[in-house]
Amino acid sequence: ECRGPAQPMTDHATAPGAGSGPSWVLGGALASLDHPGARRRFLLARRPGERSGVDDVEVGGADVGRGWVPLGWLLDPAPVAERRAADPVSGLGICELTGAMAFHAVAAPVVDLAVSLLVVAGCAVDLDPHEVLVRTERGPVVEVAVPGPGRLLIDPAGPTAGALGDDGLVMTATADLGDRVAGWLVAALDPLVALVEPVDPALRWGSVADLVAVLAAGRQRAHDLPVDATWAATERVIGGLRARCPHPTERPGRLAVPAPDGGAAWALARRSSCCQWYRAARHLGEPSVADARCADCPSLEPVTNVARLAVLAASDDLASP
Repeated sequence: ECRGPAQPMTDHATAPGAGSGPSWVLGGALASLDHPGARRRFLLARRPGERSGVDDVEVGGADVGRGWVPLGWLLDPAPVAERRAADPVSGLGICELTGAMAFHAVAAPVVDLAVSLLVVAGCAVDLDPHEVLVRTERGPVVEVAVPGPGRLLIDPAGPTAGALGDDGLVMTATADLGDRVAGWLVAALDPLVALVEPVDPALRWGSVADLVAVLAAGRQRAHDLPVDATWAATERVIGGLRARCPHPTERPGRLAVPAPDGGAAWALARRSSCCQWYRAARHLGEPSVADARCADCPSLEPVTNVARLAVLAASDDLASP
């Protein structure tokens, strides 16, 4: 359901209310999540009456797929069916795979927003996730905007807590914050799970847990965060997800992968669910099913995961969010 026209966007590096308050902190946190080498961006929605010097972007028009829409618009049978039909592998007739790809197109940026705010900035947004605005490009979501001002959940021991007042902030213990992030992800993505049948819901929620682990590990490297603290926060989110939804028996695992420069090993994730991509790769020239499996796939032995991830790390080919 559309919740009305969106407010225009402000540039992601300049937050409204700069100098104090939760919007400034959220704007700075979102700016820190930008991927220099990737298309995905995180923005702060401008408040009514404020000017940013940036061209306004409005929801609506004849081709809303190219503009900004509330996340809820994508959690609907019609756009999900369109994404599945437009996927390059749709002609192979592998319904499990097209369902997984359609789910991933929406879930990855939503999970990246939530888990990255947690591990990088020690905070989370506290709002209806379907009010988040998204922009798609040929299917995948490439930009996400958070309406501001909004309440922030803050870890009192986190990097953003010290200089803030009380307006719009909710102080919460570290463990509670991770659980609240899990609850936010469930509220955001639960409507989508039912739309990608015949994929088992447990596998879809397993893929969300995998995204939490993989994306948190990427943030840990990019921001040089403490490994143990990052993984502890990751485990709290995964625990909150598993307490709310069906999941595979196996959890995402932590692997020690040799660093390309010979330094301390990298902490990378081994997923708990299979994305089914290998079933398409067989049709695309891979010599064997084993060769077609992803480097972090749980169907491979951990030693094989480590070896494959090490090759990707050495060639700078580890996937960026």
